[in-house]
Amino acid sequence: MKKSSVITADKQGLQEKPAFLTGKRIYLRPLEMTDLQTFYYWFNNPELRQYVQMPYPVSIEQEREFIDNAMKNTDPIVLAIVLKHADRLIGDIFMSPIDRVHRKASLGIAIGDTNSQSMGYGIEAMQLLIDYAFNTLNLHRLELSVYSFNVRAIKCYRKLGFKEEGRSREAFFGHGQYHDILQMGLLEGEWWRIKSR
Repeated sequence: MKKSSVITADKQGLQEKPAFLTGKRIYLRPLEMTDLQTFYYWFNNPELRQYVQMPYPVSIEQEREFIDNAMKNTDPIVLAIVLKHADRLIGDIFMSPIDRVHRKASLGIAIGDTNSQSMGYGIEAMQLLIDYAFNTLNLHRLELSVYSFNVRAIKCYRKLGFKEEGRSREAFFGHGQYHDILQMGLLEGEWWRIKSR
């Protein structure tokens, strides 16, 4: 796979930063320990936490351990979502567990920077990771779970070609009531048909 990089400005001038996957407006790179404080803030923010399965506080040490694990292992694959024009971290995206026998994996994404939500960055990040999963890792199937009240995410996943395959009724308690969890899946053939349109 061709290596790419993003030129960013810092106090010393221009420097080259590695970009694992590059899109039009964003790039995906491995997590770095310099992301620690940002992630610590995001995943203790109630506005974001309601959409991810994190009902309890996350300590700085737990977040450090998560990033350290992501930097050392290839499963999970966790990548930072970064705006190209500002070189600003806005979220993360992951693939795990990766089942090499049955050629499938689960996906997840969080746009932690609330000012960058609903701007299409999540769809672009998902497109990059889906392409990588099918085109490089030779996977056959991708799947994810989403809460029924997360209408914005469901709309995004459907636009990417994910189909609802099941529903766990009243399996999540939040906002003082029970909600369904939707299971969605995407096959490689479906993805290539979408890409060819």
